[in-house]
Amino acid sequence: MADEVSELAAKPLRYFPHDADASGDPKCKRLIRRFGVAGYGRWWLLCEALASEQRHGIPFETENDAENLAAILDVDSASEAMEFVSFLESVGLLTCSDGVLRSKRMDENAEAFGRRRVAGRKGGSSKAKAQL
Repeated sequence: MADEVSELAAKPLRYFPHDADASGDPKCKRLIRRFGVAGYGRWWLLCEALASEQRHGIPFETENDAENLAAILDVDSASEAMEFVSFLESVGLLTCSDGVLRSKRMDENAEAFGRRRVAGRKGGSSKAKAQL
């Protein structure tokens, strides 16, 4: 079952939770103090991009990767994207491991959705069997 949950958790998410009080989180408060509400908006653009990716990670190893991220974040340069990512890592909103950007929170959201998807499949299969 764990393999099935992991497999389903890896799929792109159509939506993910956004807590109504997310801006009050100490990490987000630091983000807003440093980059303003535009930076906070960029954080959520990045979250949307993470959610949309298979396995919820974004490559961030090469100059081309940084340029791609700059486009996602709507910033002027790869160096600006790198500065933003570095800050997000420093406050604990992102990690970069093996050249891939990840968010612990997004991974937790994906895992929860994977468990729900597995439970939904099991629930649906029991109903289908009962109708036979």
